Amino acid sequence: MKKILAALSFCIMFFPVFANTKITVNGTTIEVPDEIATIYKENQSEINAAILKSGATASEIQSVAKNLVNAYNASKSSLGTLTPYTTAKNGLNDFSSELCNVFPNTQAQQNVWAKSWIGYLIPKPHFGVGINMGVATMDISSITGAMKALSISTTDFPDKLVMPTIAADARIGGFILPFDIGFAICSLDTSKMGLDDKIDPVSADYFSVGGDIRYKVFELNAFETRFSAGAGLYYTKGSIKIDDSKYASGKFEFDTTSFFLSAQASAKFLIFVPFAGMKVMFSKTNVDWSVNDIKWKKILSGNYDSAIEKAIAWKLLPSRVSGGADSGFFEDIHPLVFGGVGLDAGPIDITFSASFDFLSQIGGGAFSLRVAL
Repeated sequence: MKKILAALSFCIMFFPVFANTKITVNGTTIEVPDEIATIYKENQSEINAAILKSGATASEIQSVAKNLVNAYNASKSSLGTLTPYTTAKNGLNDFSSELCNVFPNTQAQQNVWAKSWIGYLIPKPHFGVGINMGVATMDISSITGAMKALSISTTDFPDKLVMPTIAADARIGGFILPFDIGFAICSLDTSKMGLDDKIDPVSADYFSVGGDIRYKVFELNAFETRFSAGAGLYYTKGSIKIDDSKYASGKFEFDTTSFFLSAQASAKFLIFVPFAGMKVMFSKTNVDWSVNDIKWKKILSGNYDSAIEKAIAWKLLPSRVSGGADSGFFEDIHPLVFGGVGLDAGPIDITFSASFDFLSQIGGGAFSLRVAL
């Protein structure tokens, strides 16, 4: 039995069996890689018309099919898959779904204040303005898999990265009733931040704006303990680009609108203001992506350029692919806890915060530096 198993292992290792499918193209039956068969079934009339227009003979079609099988088999070790087109498409759709979770979490990092309520605007003014820098963790394993399937280098990419935010924010106290109102605006362009070399060939550019209102529910005299409830609205729009002129160029375009409800408690010990709270975010997100100018002759290995050129002309190998993901307000709900500590040192207000989204398993954090009264 051991000898039989060893023999089978040897055969599998050195004589792998690749799955192919027979299809009939304009009356000619050919055997092609499974992925090509799927592409043909999805675009059959368009492909048949392109082949008919080219005037290809039955023997020419069979030759192209045979060389496509060889090209796919020869590329498996370098691409890590026998289905590069499908792997890339699925990976980019999965990453789009990840973005639907990430951007509400980047919004949650903005305009976090340690004090649950900053006080009245009059007669003694309470307000503040400053800079907030936040991050939300992002699983990029799906997009690195897609990039590898198209031969785009991902050697230095980890499985997780962080999506940053840099926002200017302000908060002013209310009057008569114990409330305060906050505003935030964020703009980020990695090409202007010197980050492109570190995340090449990926770049990001997006804009976010929003605000919230908090109402003090009750207060204890001891340690300035305050409890508040609030609500807010944020909007984010932007793009992420993957630009590798050698193999392919891709782009994600997205927009996210989030409405959230919050509750927060804080106290003060000397200059330290510990706080904790919870947010429930209801988000509507749309992500559209496209990959253009896919250079199959460079992606697929071997000396099969002529066959690949014909397959591209016949649309058996698409040079463009697109997809996306979206979610509705009540489909994409993010319950998250947040907390941290603030330093209230006269006119200088410093806040360190962290958060965790239970459903999406996304962590985040922020640092704020403000001038506040």
